[in-house]
Amino acid sequence: MRLAVGPSGTVEVGLRGGRGTYLCPDAACVRRAVERRAIGRALRSDAPLPDDLEARVVTALAGGPNPPDC
Repeated sequence: MRLAVGPSGTVEVGLRGGRGTYLCPDAACVRRAVERRAIGRALRSDAPLPDDLEARVVTALAGGPNPPDC
């Protein structure tokens, strides 16, 4: 699952331009990355993470509404 800083200045799920990072598509992996602050380090950004990042990743994997191109 690809994460990148979007035009709004927050971390977004899916294919976006610019510096990005990949995260394993698992809810537990997302939780660990957030707890360890690994996403910000990988993106070299202090952009805020959405509160529902885990839910967005799970929804994207399930092919929910408007899944990203990943």
